[in-house]
Amino acid sequence: MSSLTPTQTEALAEFLSRVPLFSQLQAEELALIVSLATRETYQTGRDVYRQSDDDKTLYVVYSGDIRLIHIDPTGVPNDVGLAQTGRMLGESALLLAEPHDVTALALTDVVTLTFKRETFMPLREQSPRLWGRLAISDPVATRLNAPHYGWQAPDEAVVLFTREHWWGLLRRMFLPLIALAAIIALLILIQQSLPAFLGLAALVGFMILGGIVAYVYIDWRNDYWVVTNKRIVHVDELVLIRKKRDETPLPSVTQVQYERHGVAAAILDFGDLEVETFTGNIGMRNMPSPMHIKAEVQEEVEKLQARERAAGRKGIRDDLEKRIIANEIVEVTPEEKTEEPQPGLTLRFGVFRYFFPKLVDVQGDAIIWRKHWIVLWRREWISTLLLAFAVFALLNWYNGAPPFGTLLEDGAWWIWPFILGALGAWWWWVFEDWRNDEYMLTGNRVIEINRTPFSLNEQRRESPLSDFQSTELKIVGPWQKLFRYGTLIVKLPGAQVEFKDIVDPAGAQTEITKRLNAFNAQKAEKEAQARRNELTDWFAAYDEIRQRDRVRDTSTLAAPQTLGGENSNGST
Repeated sequence: MSSLTPTQTEALAEFLSRVPLFSQLQAEELALIVSLATRETYQTGRDVYRQSDDDKTLYVVYSGDIRLIHIDPTGVPNDVGLAQTGRMLGESALLLAEPHDVTALALTDVVTLTFKRETFMPLREQSPRLWGRLAISDPVATRLNAPHYGWQAPDEAVVLFTREHWWGLLRRMFLPLIALAAIIALLILIQQSLPAFLGLAALVGFMILGGIVAYVYIDWRNDYWVVTNKRIVHVDELVLIRKKRDETPLPSVTQVQYERHGVAAAILDFGDLEVETFTGNIGMRNMPSPMHIKAEVQEEVEKLQARERAAGRKGIRDDLEKRIIANEIVEVTPEEKTEEPQPGLTLRFGVFRYFFPKLVDVQGDAIIWRKHWIVLWRREWISTLLLAFAVFALLNWYNGAPPFGTLLEDGAWWIWPFILGALGAWWWWVFEDWRNDEYMLTGNRVIEINRTPFSLNEQRRESPLSDFQSTELKIVGPWQKLFRYGTLIVKLPGAQVEFKDIVDPAGAQTEITKRLNAFNAQKAEKEAQARRNELTDWFAAYDEIRQRDRVRDTSTLAAPQTLGGENSNGST
């Protein structure tokens, strides 16, 4: 707030000190918080905010009463409480950038102090001591302080991080324990027969055992699950050996089933979860506190469903007000046609760009991925070596040096154009075949193109983004880990699209997920808008009928009839 007197600032600081979030701040820190606040006034019957609003704002009730209403996933509104002076609303909206989960309706004239995320969050870096004294609620603090991953979206928060129960690690250690028993038996045998080699045998044996134990532990530790407010992610990684990441959007989750088997699972509280989605099931084995994980996943899914219901109801109300009160018609925006980049004469970009094409090429709204250079080298190394050997042989023959200078006569020059031309054509054919294989992502579809030189053969597969359900990332072996390439699998109902051997598949997975979310949100809004337009047409027609009946009733009352069927001026 600006233009406040010291007395007003002190009074607001004293008021905010009774708000739980700011209760542990010192006087000068409260004065800084007051400078970030904005005073807002709402009349009786007005919405302070509505469920699904994404305003990233915290509201502190300064005066008045606010009714809190939650629309559940089935569309039923529920009264969930009353907010009065000193109550704060929207902590997760401010700190986690999440949409509101309730509607706040002013029962009286209400005054609030509001805090916007864009001005509040810089305090985390600018005033770390102040930030450390904020009394953030436990659920929000857990998400706020959760680890951040490179694939997370800016408005995506980690809800849960978990890995297999330690009992699963012990079961994986079964083979190392067998190996330990074998080593002990071997050492006893060596001690009896070859005591001089006992120390060396013990060293080698325990080094092998240590390597096996380290491998099993690292493999267990790097296999984990992350549940965010947008998706379920499974990461299985082993340094220099493999990396696998599966992603499933939360809206595709239908049910979460739970199973527990055995005495150990009952005593140690672990079990199996089966997450059912539109494209299949996701198995989460030996999860600690499985009922807690199930509850968290179901809660996030229900939040998304409730927000979708609330957003739809809000859109209906807004459109009815525009149609009936303002007599405006909301038009559905037609789907924009994205133009696919067309192949042309590649030489127009220059010799360098032709022989060194971009492996990730952004052309307008489209992104094109090509296979990694390693794939080209695997195909070209024989032809490259033969071509280099042919060039060396030509120079050797031209200079008259042995062996080719003495082996071939001067009149045998005609053989070199034939050899070099054939090897060069072979090399170019393999290169062009590699260059023409593309994976293209547009605003509404994915296109896989396999094209031979001169377009003699072309295979083209297209899949709309609306069919995509989940993605899977695979990086196998130290070679792919070292050179950052791998395969990205996009799963469809009954099929899948594979981006094979592309560079930075993790970046491609993030980009596809981002575009898929944007596409689905845009599609859902268009479909909802079309339904709302149809609904408002019905209400508008009903309103016209009522107005016409009202006018007719008014006209009838304005012209009273006589007993003989004549009105007051004598006409019939």
